[in-house]
Amino acid sequence: MLAGTRGLTAWEQFFVGSTARSLIRKCPSSVWIVKAEHVGPPRAVLAATDFSDASRRAVLEGLWVALQASADFHLLHVVDSMDVPEDMISRIPEGSSLRREINEEAEHRFDQFLESLNTDLDKVQRHLSFGTPWQEIGRLSTHLNVDLIALGTVGRSGIKGLLLGNTAEKVLGMCDCSILTVKPDGFVSPIDPAFWPLHPGQKSDAATTEQSPQA
Repeated sequence: MLAGTRGLTAWEQFFVGSTARSLIRKCPSSVWIVKAEHVGPPRAVLAATDFSDASRRAVLEGLWVALQASADFHLLHVVDSMDVPEDMISRIPEGSSLRREINEEAEHRFDQFLESLNTDLDKVQRHLSFGTPWQEIGRLSTHLNVDLIALGTVGRSGIKGLLLGNTAEKVLGMCDCSILTVKPDGFVSPIDPAFWPLHPGQKSDAATTEQSPQA
């Protein structure tokens, strides 16, 4: 699914932003929100991963886009400060060794994740940071001047319409670059499929079958 803001007024862009959030939450397919400043092929793509299956799919889609556009590809993992608060680490005597252990574990998992991609790692520029994920994604995207951010959205398999795209939505609101969001496996859209005719007067296949004479 592709949506954009090119040529829109400020009010129309606000409306599109609301629509984009609804698409991120409810659309069963990947959603690419194109910002007005980035309508051409991307020159730099940033993907963020928490090592989940959903983020892995987003990384692969972002990498594919980067390869097609001959763009730089950056991969970020953020050690969430909500899991291990920075102020707690700074207060305890073992803080420096704890930080080192956390970084080493994150680097190890990062290595394993990269190997699982089965791609040319020379194409991937890796970044590891500590903080709030959406803030770190925004900070790095600005620093690198990226054109596209690829993110996985978080959902629970089999629960219709339950999708928590908080990080993706916050990044969408704070960044000027385009956003590509990818749904997790098992996501069930809350929107029922429509079986209405595409053109006035056109009958659906079901209606045609019901009205056809019996042999």
